[in-house]
Formats: sequence, C-alpha cells, structure tokens
Amino acid sequence: MTKLKRVSTEIRVDLDSDPYTPVAWKIRRHQRGGIVSVENRVNGLYVDGKKVCFFVHERQNVKKSSEHSLIKGWELIHELSDKAVLNYNMLHFLYKHPEYIPDTISKSKRIYFFGTIWWTDMSAPCGAPVVSYLSRGDNRMKEYDALEFEWCSNWVAAILDKT
Repeated sequence: MTKLKRVSTEIRVDLDSDPYTPVAWKIRRHQRGGIVSVENRVNGLYVDGKKVCFFVHERQNVKKSSEHSLIKGWELIHELSDKAVLNYNMLHFLYKHPEYIPDTISKSKRIYFFGTIWWTDMSAPCGAPVVSYLSRGDNRMKEYDALEFEWCSNWVAAILDKT
C-alpha cells in the first residue's frame, strides 16, 4: 500500500486587516503581520518561510508545577512578548482551511493566537480580556478563554520560529 504524502501548497493570508470582532467586544491589541505566504510542507506549517511552532511554558506542565503555580493567561502574554505570535486572522484562515493544520498537533490540543486580544463584557461582571483558540478535534471550533484562567499543557500558543 502506498502512503500518501502531504504536497506543498502555498496561499496568501492578510494578517494586517482588522479581525472579525463579535458584538460587544473591543479589540484590546491586534499585532499586524502583513500579507503573508502560508505554506503547508511535509514537516509543518510555514508563514513567510518561518516554521509555525507551538509554545508551552514550563509552568503549564501540571506534573512539574504545584497545584497553585500553573501560569495564567495574562502571565503568559508577558512570556510571549519577545516571540512572534500569530493573530486571529491566522486562526480564521486555519478554521476555514483545516488541511493546513499540522498533523503533529494532537486533536486534544487548543491552539491559541495571542496576536489578538479582545475585551469582552461577557466573561466577567466588569469585563475581561480574552484570547481566541482553535480546537482541531472532530468538532473543529474556534472559541476563546479569559486570560485569568490557568493554562494547562495541551493549550499551546502559535508562534513563528526565529530561525
């Protein structure tokens, strides 16, 4: 039996445009990234020739952290400040084109896109910052989590490799 290999395909995605914003939400931060070339290669997803990696902070590992030392989303933003994070426009592209989601991502993982942070009044009585994620499971979905939540090890941030 012949095993099929993923064929390299390339498409352009606009990371500069304003993202879709739900009613009653406000964009708190949106890191623009230009119009980029997205390529699905055998060894992963590439944006403008840089491999998309999935960042997990050491404090997201429950086995290594005590019960009360898991990292919260707002702390994770500071840890990601020197990294090239991807924004909601990339999440939306991957949602519409799941064939570009790397096979290496487990169906149990959530891929977060910290390049866009919203403020919503639906998460808490006086509002809360939230970040969107894409779930690759059988019921593929895009959702959001409040930054006040603790991040576990299967919640990864989509970033670009620096090399």
